[in-house]
Amino acid sequence: MQQTTVLRVTPGQDPTILQAYLTAHFAHERATGVRELLVHALAAGGAVVWLDAAQASLLGAGAHRALLVGWALGALMTLVSLLAEERWRRRAASLQLRVDSPPR
Repeated sequence: MQQTTVLRVTPGQDPTILQAYLTAHFAHERATGVRELLVHALAAGGAVVWLDAAQASLLGAGAHRALLVGWALGALMTLVSLLAEERWRRRAASLQLRVDSPPR
């Protein structure tokens, strides 16, 4: 989903606020990309785990355990990336309010 943001910047504003906003915005975009990549990798890993569980003779018990641990670590990494994405989204939203407000 594409979203357009319009910022009202006046000549008297502090440029560091705009720079901080753009930094937070681009960090949020990167975090979103990382999360989406991890979600897709988690789905692919889940398919491998499911196939291994369906065919018990496919891999040994040690490999099955390693797959499960890897999937759990992937799920944890996805959760951490989701939290990072949300943190950058909130930071960008709060800075957007400061950019849009007239200088004092």
